[in-house]
Amino acid sequence: FDALDQSLPRARRSATDARGFLYGPYRLVALVALDDPERAAIIARNQTAFREVFYLAPAKSSIQSELEQDLRDWVDAGRFAPHEVAPMAEAMISLGMDLLVQVALDPESADARVEFLVDLFSRALLPR
Repeated sequence: FDALDQSLPRARRSATDARGFLYGPYRLVALVALDDPERAAIIARNQTAFREVFYLAPAKSSIQSELEQDLRDWVDAGRFAPHEVAPMAEAMISLGMDLLVQVALDPESADARVEFLVDLFSRALLPR
């Protein structure tokens, strides 16, 4: 996960619009399952432990902290509607974990699942 730890914020920070902010990181997560099905199967079998590492632990992971900061930055820039960034980051990470697990179980569903999450969070985050 060291690669994700570095590539997720890079993908968000290089985004020029909300779709890119959401699509890039979720696509990277799907690729973990597609490129390394054995690792994805281990994660699927041990979801609780991985969830504790990424967003349920008392101390925030770097993935969670950086996502929260990126969300704050986009709110401050007027690119996202004001919202509570901590629960939003938790929801985004939680569904990212589900994405990894579901793609591990059904690789053919990767693109549709990524698009669903992009659409879901776009509706929640874009200013009205």
